[in-house]
Amino acid sequence: MSFLLLKGFFQSFFTSTKFTDSAQLMYTLLLVRAQAVVQNVVRSTLSLTFVIAAARVVFNVKGRMLREATWEMELKGDLTKQRRVEVTDPRNQKCV
Repeated sequence: MSFLLLKGFFQSFFTSTKFTDSAQLMYTLLLVRAQAVVQNVVRSTLSLTFVIAAARVVFNVKGRMLREATWEMELKGDLTKQRRVEVTDPRNQKCV
């Protein structure tokens, strides 16, 4: 007898508007939460991409400046300064 009462309670609870309202509320909260997580991931990815791109531009500009400096020193015949610049250029260093 108690099983039938319990079964009736659960049937009436799950078909009531309270359950559907709470389910809809939980669903919207989960969607908002998932949207916030996705936004954070996208923002982090874009920020990281921007930082990497900026670092690459700076590295390329530095390399061009060093190449230009070594070329000018080679044209002037100042080999000592040219060698010093070539030593500081990370692109000229070989792994040993």
